Amino acid sequence: IVVNGSDVYFSMEIASNVSATAVDVGFGKATIGTSAITIPYIKQISNTVYSFLNTSIAMDEFDEAYITATTRLKSDNTTTTGFWVGKFNTTGDVIYNKRYAVAGGSITAASKCVIDIFGDLNLTFGKTATGDGNKTTEIVKIGYDGVIKNHTSNDFNLNNIEGITPFAIASDN
Repeated sequence: IVVNGSDVYFSMEIASNVSATAVDVGFGKATIGTSAITIPYIKQISNTVYSFLNTSIAMDEFDEAYITATTRLKSDNTTTTGFWVGKFNTTGDVIYNKRYAVAGGSITAASKCVIDIFGDLNLTFGKTATGDGNKTTEIVKIGYDGVIKNHTSNDFNLNNIEGITPFAIASDN
């Protein structure tokens, strides 16, 4: 969630039931009053090819929300070779929505992304290599326009460490 004044913005995963394999992403707004919480909207974003998992939300200084998610192929419900970023204004309108492919393994996005002091989105995901199962932590920096500015891969394999799994990321703000 992101708190902005008396408004709370949130991301969520939406499915028809608890065992459904098709999972959409939701972006919503809640307004906190003195005696009630109102929900002006929940926008549902779906894709015919991919489900959205491990959602995260961050907001920049222009009050634009970024939602990230792991994408899972609907045809087999196991292939996770990419992540998705959606950018929204405060009324819930889509500014952009893009899927980014990741080669060489399956990924799981951390359920926390952040905006740094330069206004760039920073996200991380764990990747398990297809060939040897090596686990790396990948960090991606994306500009306001959705273009990747930097992508680093960190291999933690010294002294019997067999990789780590990222759950969040922090930045220099």
